[in-house]
Amino acid sequence: MTASNDHAQDAVVVSALTKTYKGSDVSALNGISFSVTKGEVFGLIGPNGAGKTTLIGCLLGLLTPDAGDVSIFGLPADSLAVRRITGYVPERSDFEHWLTARQFLKYHHGLAGRNSKDANSEIDQCLEAVQLSPTVWNRRLKTYARGMLQRLNIAQMLIGKPTLALLDEPTLGLDPNGVTLVRNLLRKMQEDGVTIIVNSHQLDEVERVCDRVAFIKQGKIGSIENI
Repeated sequence: MTASNDHAQDAVVVSALTKTYKGSDVSALNGISFSVTKGEVFGLIGPNGAGKTTLIGCLLGLLTPDAGDVSIFGLPADSLAVRRITGYVPERSDFEHWLTARQFLKYHHGLAGRNSKDANSEIDQCLEAVQLSPTVWNRRLKTYARGMLQRLNIAQMLIGKPTLALLDEPTLGLDPNGVTLVRNLLRKMQEDGVTIIVNSHQLDEVERVCDRVAFIKQGKIGSIENI
């Protein structure tokens, strides 16, 4: 079997990825390699500062590695074709606080290149999926509590109907009901064929949703375990 066939079912292939920030003597990433199968939920677990968020940045094509390679469905991570099919939940989002939830999602619906005729129905679907009460859909985001903003953060990821979803600490700021919601959403997305990478420092949460987990410490993968 050829090397290309070996990766025929892989959505993400990371090869010997290295990244050091200017002015630092320590590599944020130090030769990381792994692959994620299409439709798999893959977890990144490790303490704060382990390199997980840097790795997510490289997967998104927002950071350029010093060495190594990232392939997303056979394409470079920073290609426009990859960005069109990628959904992202950042660890800490900057919201346009003068917008309402509906306006915020309409903006991201347009950025995702979705059909404008479907905007209203798809926005409603995403707000319902994250269980934001309709009574707050037309409220300005500056009035939202932290957990409400995180639900909207997840709705923003859903609005583009991604093929690949990257979630950086997706349960941050959520109450127990919100944590359960995220779990159920990830299962539903996987059933729909979405490939998912979840970054967290909470092993118990990752274990509940992931097929495999990579344990990262000091920029290196210690092991990859089946769940």
